[in-house]
Amino acid sequence: MNSIEPKPNRKYFSTDLLLLALIFIVGFALRNYRVGEDSLWFDEVGQVEAALQPDIAGTLNAVASHAGAMPLDYLVTRLVVMFSLREEMLRLPAVIWGTLSIIVYFVLINHLDIPHKKQTALLLAFLISISPANIQYSQEVRFYSSLMFFYGLTTLCLVRALAKHEKKEWLTYALCNIVGMYFHPYVIFIPILGFFWIARQYMFERESSIKAEGIKKNVIFYTASCILILIAFLPGYFYFHTQDSYIFKFELIPDNILYGLGLKAIIFGESLPPFGLLHLILSIGVIGGGLLALRHSSKYAPILLLCVSAVVQIIVILFLDYLNNYLFIPRQIIHLTPFTYLLFSAGVIKLISIPKAEILRYALSVLVICGLLLSSLPYVKIMYNHSKGGTRDIAQAIADRYQPGQKVASLYPQNTLVLRYYLSLLAGRDESHLMIVPFDEVNDMADYVQVHPEVRFVYLSQSMDADIRKKVVDLGFKQLRVLEDSDFVYIRE
Repeated sequence: MNSIEPKPNRKYFSTDLLLLALIFIVGFALRNYRVGEDSLWFDEVGQVEAALQPDIAGTLNAVASHAGAMPLDYLVTRLVVMFSLREEMLRLPAVIWGTLSIIVYFVLINHLDIPHKKQTALLLAFLISISPANIQYSQEVRFYSSLMFFYGLTTLCLVRALAKHEKKEWLTYALCNIVGMYFHPYVIFIPILGFFWIARQYMFERESSIKAEGIKKNVIFYTASCILILIAFLPGYFYFHTQDSYIFKFELIPDNILYGLGLKAIIFGESLPPFGLLHLILSIGVIGGGLLALRHSSKYAPILLLCVSAVVQIIVILFLDYLNNYLFIPRQIIHLTPFTYLLFSAGVIKLISIPKAEILRYALSVLVICGLLLSSLPYVKIMYNHSKGGTRDIAQAIADRYQPGQKVASLYPQNTLVLRYYLSLLAGRDESHLMIVPFDEVNDMADYVQVHPEVRFVYLSQSMDADIRKKVVDLGFKQLRVLEDSDFVYIRE
């Protein structure tokens, strides 16, 4: 069986379209729910501040100072801020990218020559739509949601190009890759998949003269597309990344790979375990799907190639982090979670297809869907309930009590940036810079506050330990109760 279907079937059953539409609606609703409730957090404020620069040159210079950033996501944010600075509007592009990813990966799987591809594609789309991690990154003013969308779209274009052997398809793929990598540079790793795919074609399909001609075209077009992509990438690399300088220490924590692939959850002080029923179900399905693909490698070759490519990309990302002395964090591979879900979906759909009785297959399908829903909802709920920050409300509380000449002591640069952003919306940018006195160390702040009575407010993030909070109270401040599970603001009594 060929690894790629020459002419993908685009005539889906009406029930498939209905189910996909329902999954799409659910995915959009989950991503849009409470999207503007939390304040922006540090990374989001950094992107918004870059978008608010007086001109595009200022925005591009700001992008060049951010780790791993490319300009297009920032330019989308720049377009949004022309109309609104409300959090739900700023996060709307991420909601849209994240929701469209559901469709992209559904269509991608339907272009693969694998058994039960329609059912597998639907289950994969469902998993993406309810994934707590994918919902989370579809609610942030950051480039991770657009990365997932363009990674899936570019992979789809590559699969089509490999199947059709046509110049226009390869050009479409190259252009999609170029656009995608200017949203996030990791899209440039997709040619790794093309290399493995063509290598497999050459090893197993070159005996046929017709296929050999197609493989020859693929090699030529693939090489040309790689050159075009590299040429297009170099200006972005030299402008946005040659000045990258990091002070972190590289450290590989294996659990971070599991977090990034959706097989563990990052929990913030909640009662649920990081590895719960959802992750147990997913892990069993992934193992089963992997064994199935290996046992029937000719039938499931596209899945194996996608997964091998994903593993190689993770290794490349880790190596780049090591070279740059940068932290490896789960969100660096969040765009690869669909391939975790693909292994799971292939294994589960194969299991469901075993019984001959249709009623039994239907019952198993309902059981799987209900199990995934019930096991994922607690983690989705935790994701919604965890506050990214309450700086917006804290800034309002300060502005309501502020008198001219008073100061706000803010501990640590990240806190200062976010507070200054919100105070600038309330009091003006120039005034917000005069109001805030930033500190890196609590002792420096304490020494300053003791001899400067004009400091009436102290702002601390919720991550500050009890000793630091006690020191602020000992300086004569009392806590203002603004929000539960949020940052701290103190006022001098």
